[in-house]
Amino acid sequence: MIISIALSDFYYWKKKFNINNELEYLKIIKKLNIDGIEIHTTEKEILNNDILRFRHKINKLFVTIHLPLFKESKEFYTKLKLIKKTLNVHYFIIHATEYNKLKKPPMSIPFLIENSDKRKRIFKNTKDLLKFSHDFCFDINHSKENYNTISSIKKQYNYIKKRVKEFHISTIYNPIYSKYNYNTHHKLITRSNQKVPSLYKKKANIVIEGLIPINRLDLLAEEIKLIKSEFKK
Repeated sequence: MIISIALSDFYYWKKKFNINNELEYLKIIKKLNIDGIEIHTTEKEILNNDILRFRHKINKLFVTIHLPLFKESKEFYTKLKLIKKTLNVHYFIIHATEYNKLKKPPMSIPFLIENSDKRKRIFKNTKDLLKFSHDFCFDINHSKENYNTISSIKKQYNYIKKRVKEFHISTIYNPIYSKYNYNTHHKLITRSNQKVPSLYKKKANIVIEGLIPINRLDLLAEEIKLIKSEFKK
């Protein structure tokens, strides 16, 4: 089992969210017992090589990168190949609606295609993802938004489970966020009175994608413990 933290979970900790701050958040979470990180970045940070500042900072962590909206070009794909080699990136996560727009995505780049949330028109049903050749990232929260019940979420997972390499884990509702003015549907599960969904493959990358309230690293530590306890059953 690989437990990773999405650095976007720290989005509200500072006024800006950029590579400088993500490097600071990386220092913070190294204190916790985690296996990997998911870096969030911009097209500009990729094209100007700013993301390569993670080199020598990640040590043996399992690294994935959530891709931003980008203009398809030979230069961009060349940069992704450089980033993959330099940072030892295992997967580049891309939303299905964005991947569907690409004309010539190289098969040599390890894309994982993520199912859509309720704001999208298409690819909410994971069965529709089977048209793609790449493997998948299953966001349980997106499925929960679209299909609501545990049985329907499991059905959505079962369509693609043989090709799922990563899970995004969070919840839509958690009462501890009521005092925070955060614009997000991705919240930590801990203290929400909800269970961690038991869909995971033990060899998959599990990315904690719940937003972390400012200076509440203790809640992230609880989330990690909660997930680990699910796998001891």
